[in-house]
Amino acid sequence: MGYKSSKTTDIYTHVAMKDLRKIKSPLDSLQIGEVSVISLAGEKTAIAIVDDRIVRLYAKGLGIKTVHSTFLVFLALEKGLISKQKARDVLDLMIDAGWRCDVETYKDVLQVIDRIG
Repeated sequence: MGYKSSKTTDIYTHVAMKDLRKIKSPLDSLQIGEVSVISLAGEKTAIAIVDDRIVRLYAKGLGIKTVHSTFLVFLALEKGLISKQKARDVLDLMIDAGWRCDVETYKDVLQVIDRIG
């Protein structure tokens, strides 16, 4: 490292390694279900339906295409399989079941629903 004493280099290396062990990868937080979806999509050359940003970035890094779960609602509405009201109801059911989004995202999704069809 350019220090006069190798002991100085050893000390800096030890401190740096100690600090590096504290760093956690965002991928450490992936759940088994998310990993399974990405794995299956990769095996089948399919599209993964995932909402988590970290998971989408991970999939993108693996060359796997992703869509949000709301995409399915939009697609069903676009194909005439459900009405706009049913699409809104499905969105609320998703939230009741644990799907999370902020208020702005909710408003954006409702605007997309209103524009489709």
